[in-house]
Amino acid sequence: MKKCSLFSYVLEDDETETGGTSCENETLLDFCQEADLMGALMNGDIKTLNKGLVECGIKKIDRRRLFNGWQVAIDLTHEKEENKNIVNSPLFRTEEKADKWYRSLDFSTCELSNLDIIMLHYKDGNIDDTYLLG
Repeated sequence: MKKCSLFSYVLEDDETETGGTSCENETLLDFCQEADLMGALMNGDIKTLNKGLVECGIKKIDRRRLFNGWQVAIDLTHEKEENKNIVNSPLFRTEEKADKWYRSLDFSTCELSNLDIIMLHYKDGNIDDTYLLG
């Protein structure tokens, strides 16, 4: 089962005869933009999102398909480019494992300057918390 974020979650029609997705591979983000549910999406309010999906003949969100865990994102802040993502770590089950991965990196030969290194915590496919590492 491929893990995803709430934004990239691909919707599926339910068993009812009415409603359903608007198009093939419609994402939860697409749906929320059409259904005026962006507030619920941004807050990770899965209960409200599921209610809206069911009303439209779409299956509820399967939480097992959503990201849960810690990830390190390394972004380059450059004068000409706002924020360019260089790398995202794999998703780790614990903050300690993500931190260990980050500490194993060697930036001594790196020609890049102005690196922003951020720890991301995903809960049910939504970013629950972030903090700057370097």
